[in-house]
Amino acid sequence: MNMNLLQVNWVRGDEVVVPDNQNLFVFYGDNSSVLPFHWPDYLTDKEMQTMGGHASSSVGKIRGMARAFLRYYCALYLQKPPLELIFHTTESGKPYLPGCGLHFNVSHTDFSFLIAFATKQPVGIDLERPFPSPDLPDVMAYAFSAAEIEFVQSGDDTTSRFYTIWTAKEAYLKATGSGLVDHLPEVDLLASGEAQSAISRFRFHSFFSPGGEIGCLVSGRSDTEICFYHLSAASAF
Repeated sequence: MNMNLLQVNWVRGDEVVVPDNQNLFVFYGDNSSVLPFHWPDYLTDKEMQTMGGHASSSVGKIRGMARAFLRYYCALYLQKPPLELIFHTTESGKPYLPGCGLHFNVSHTDFSFLIAFATKQPVGIDLERPFPSPDLPDVMAYAFSAAEIEFVQSGDDTTSRFYTIWTAKEAYLKATGSGLVDHLPEVDLLASGEAQSAISRFRFHSFFSPGGEIGCLVSGRSDTEICFYHLSAASAF
């Protein structure tokens, strides 16, 4: 599996269209993003209550904007009023809309968010802000296979390599609907043989975000074009 980080072309969000069978869309937003609506109006009372006192903080704004844009875009696809959508979650915590052909997944840091949308294929996405930490070896010992640890340690930038594996592993688990499992080293992205055949059914895209974070998109088909959109302050829907 290719674990190289790609420099993708992030297009301004004013060119957004509703997904179809030929496209898979990824949206990136941060505190400078301007959405085409007043985002608190697109959250239910329960969602606002869940945010609690964090609504006015930077972290609360990111999470609120991500949820609001998810609701906005799903409503656009389904041609329904946004606040009428009722999201459900799987046992592993992955949100979904029952009876809907639209697949989606969300990830956020304290400063930004990623949302992926696709039709007729599962998607998983993860976003992390890379930073050196003395705890990384302990995390690798707990979560990475021997091959994954060797990959991280075989290059100069071990921090980027660590987060490349971590985001790919988490996005894969989200795409399959497994969520985080107890024995993470058994989810070996660099395995060979029969173990690799299950993973090879998915397509992996590791990339840098506009904000310099490391992200990974995992999808179930290889014949769809991936469109990356930046919901920048300059976007005009």
